[in-house]
Amino acid sequence: VSRSALVATALGTVGETERPPGSNRTRFGRWYGLDGVPWCAIWVAWVFAQHGHDLRRELTPGWAYTPAGLAAGRRAGWAIRHRDAQPGAIVFHDFRSGGDAVEHVSIAIEATDAGVVTVEGNTSPGVAGSQDNGGGVWRRVRPWSTVVGVLSPPYLVSAAPPPRPAPSPAPTIPDEEDEVAVIVDTPDGKSWHCAGTWRKEITRADADALACLGT
Repeated sequence: VSRSALVATALGTVGETERPPGSNRTRFGRWYGLDGVPWCAIWVAWVFAQHGHDLRRELTPGWAYTPAGLAAGRRAGWAIRHRDAQPGAIVFHDFRSGGDAVEHVSIAIEATDAGVVTVEGNTSPGVAGSQDNGGGVWRRVRPWSTVVGVLSPPYLVSAAPPPRPAPSPAPTIPDEEDEVAVIVDTPDGKSWHCAGTWRKEITRADADALACLGT
């Protein structure tokens, strides 16, 4: 699966919200078969499913519960260093002390020195509002202090760079003594179709010396 294609799918849902607001009801929940519940992990599963991968089968049937998803990913050997997150990586967050050690999950767009740029389901568009039950799909920037785990599915690949075009063949320049056919425009306004010996500069005298037909 191309990382860029997966991120494009995630970004294509930005702006979608619950209907009615505050209900946790979305098309992602209906697809998953578990609507009306917190749906950040359900949205991640939907994105991956659009590219032929069911995280419920690959990792755990309990994927919708974020602590279970991170634990299953670690058992599968998908865990990587937080700052090694590449586009398409699955990023787990904890926003407050107490409660579950994992409260939210997102898809990485880009890792920076300060944090990770993400796309997230069931969050708020800014710092106001709930970060882990905010009701919409939004692009966010999260500091590393919120990240508690990163999974990199082994089938994610970066797109190969386009092949370089083949170099154009160098033009063949005839040697001074090569026999060539040329068209000569002379100062008197005539064009001459000539066959003879190549010259770097052809004058009227040269044209007369060649086998030329005036036109």
